[in-house]
Amino acid sequence: MRLSAPGVALGAVLAVTAARVARRLLLGVSPFDPMAFGAVGLLLLAVAATATLAPAVRAARLDPLATLRRQ
Repeated sequence: MRLSAPGVALGAVLAVTAARVARRLLLGVSPFDPMAFGAVGLLLLAVAATATLAPAVRAARLDPLATLRRQ
């Protein structure tokens, strides 16, 4: 998650830059819609949290002694 938050922030800056370039291609839609930027940022952070939480929960369920014996 430490890498995800700065990545989302950097992605937002790059998205604003790309929106300025693509402004001419968008018809009837604002390229700087804060709800869209916020929703996408939250979605990406939720995906990153799920991706880091799933392996951590699985590893927490393991018995350390049994795992060391198998290795």
